[in-house]
Parts: sequence; C-alpha cells; structure tokens
Amino acid sequence: MGVLSDLIIAHRSEAAEINRARGAHLQRWPVLESKGIDTIKLGSLASILLGVPNDGSFIGGNTSILDQPSRQGPWIILVPPELVQAIAELPASHVDEVAEQWGESEEFRLDHWSVEVAREYFGDLAAHCQRAKREGKDLLLWMSL
Repeated sequence: MGVLSDLIIAHRSEAAEINRARGAHLQRWPVLESKGIDTIKLGSLASILLGVPNDGSFIGGNTSILDQPSRQGPWIILVPPELVQAIAELPASHVDEVAEQWGESEEFRLDHWSVEVAREYFGDLAAHCQRAKREGKDLLLWMSL
C-alpha cells in the first residue's frame, strides 16, 4: 500500500477544512501532487538544507500534526516554515546539486525513484515553496493511506 500525499498552499488554520474536503482539496487550494513524499523524505531534505539530524524528529511529531480525523488519517502536517523558506530561497546555482543529493538519498532509492525524477520533483517543489512565501501562506503536507 502506497502513501498518497499532496503539498498544499494554505493557512495552517485551514487544515481541518482541507480534510473535510475529502479529496476535493485538489480543486480548492494550490496543490503539488506528491505521491510518495512523506515526512521522512522531507526530513531528509531538511537535513541537507538545514543540517538538522536525519532521525525523523524534524517533521511529523505531534506538534506538526494540524488535523487527523482518525488514527488512520488522513493527516495534515505543517511543513516547517524554515524548510519552506530554505527551499524557496535556494539560489538557482544550487538547485541541481541539492536535488541530486536528495534524489540519491536512501529514502528515494528504497522507493525506486531515479535521481532525474527527484530532480524534476524538486524543481516543482521549489516553485511551490516560492509561491507559498509570496502569498504569505503555509505549506501543508496532506497524507493518506
């Protein structure tokens, strides 16, 4: 069973409303469809960009979960603003290097992502983070089993 996930540009106060939309968030908020992206992969990226330990503690703890209607999800998780900012402000000259490093991480290898696919996704993620910053909104990870 795979994880469905989307990165949504919204205010964190909209988390419950996003879950109540039952999948219609794709039509109501700006979404980067992100199947397979989870807190572990984002934590790996945070380790690369921010130097935080890659031990799963940076994203997804109880303080990061904004809405969870049941134990089985779906979950709305706040992507830490410092990670969104680091991605949004990454100089263009470093994008390929970071994307390649992220794509070569164990998390992507285990899910059989090629470095090229990870690089392409990272470009989309960077544009999404830039939009969130421009609009003064948060980046929320919606995950469903």
